Amino acid sequence: MKKIYFISFFVLQTLVMCAQDFAPIGAKWYYSRPYVDENNFEFVIFEPVKDTVINNKNCREIDITNSTNLGSISSKEYIYQNGGSVFYYNSGSFFLLYNFSANEGDTIIVHNEKFKGTGGFLHNDTIQLFKYKIVEIDSINISGVWLKRQKIEPIESGVWGFVFGGVDSYIYEKLGSLGYFFGRFGTFTTQESMGLLRCYSDLSVTYENPDWAYSCDYITDINMVKLGKNVKIFPNPSEKIISIISDELIDRIVITDITGNIVKIINNKGKCFAINIESFKSGVYFMKIKFNKNNYYQTTKIIKL
Repeated sequence: MKKIYFISFFVLQTLVMCAQDFAPIGAKWYYSRPYVDENNFEFVIFEPVKDTVINNKNCREIDITNSTNLGSISSKEYIYQNGGSVFYYNSGSFFLLYNFSANEGDTIIVHNEKFKGTGGFLHNDTIQLFKYKIVEIDSINISGVWLKRQKIEPIESGVWGFVFGGVDSYIYEKLGSLGYFFGRFGTFTTQESMGLLRCYSDLSVTYENPDWAYSCDYITDINMVKLGKNVKIFPNPSEKIISIISDELIDRIVITDITGNIVKIINNKGKCFAINIESFKSGVYFMKIKFNKNNYYQTTKIIKL
């Protein structure tokens, strides 16, 4: 009996040691997309989808999608956790990204020399360095769960990190950076280069950033697109119905997918339409509208959630 008990305990301990608290399957991050101006509200979704093994490390695969192309994976990233340290995969190796076991005054070096960011960085050029300093540590209660919080500051001006625009910058246990998952240049202000954790959720924690005043998937004011001066298309994005209100008579509406295939044609003339897109697959489509007095189409983008 003792032998059986010992084996069971060993297996249990092994499972606990391999457990990954950061980025559990089912978690979801909504970030405002970095590198856009203050009037652009595109967002990026990070979603852990499965476990895998890379370089003999038990790691997690994360799908990244962009609001400009919902339904299509723009990047796949891989992370693994060892105690309080979270590593990300880049060019054949893993690099320390977060260290929730660090102490005040510690410097976290992700890259100490020039490197090329992965697709999840959303940055096309090479980057000189990636490091930051932890200046203060405390705890914060989110959804009834106490999480460690690290206040951070830049090491050098212009270095890649998690510090943005001279404001207080934080990394939360389970959530990661309140800026962007993979950071950005510290010299950019929020207005010059957006990047903000709007929302995070998993089975134990739900977080809505108090600095974000809209829904997690907010794109435009009242989710409305204006086509020219006299046409309103709303809500956009939408799950079921997209409405069109026009001051001018519309002659024909054609909706195509991103490959150009026609998915819906409306030949009825009118100024008001309610178009059912519930059967569409999630993603980006193009709506072409022909007005009665014109011989050409005006085109706008719509998103099916």
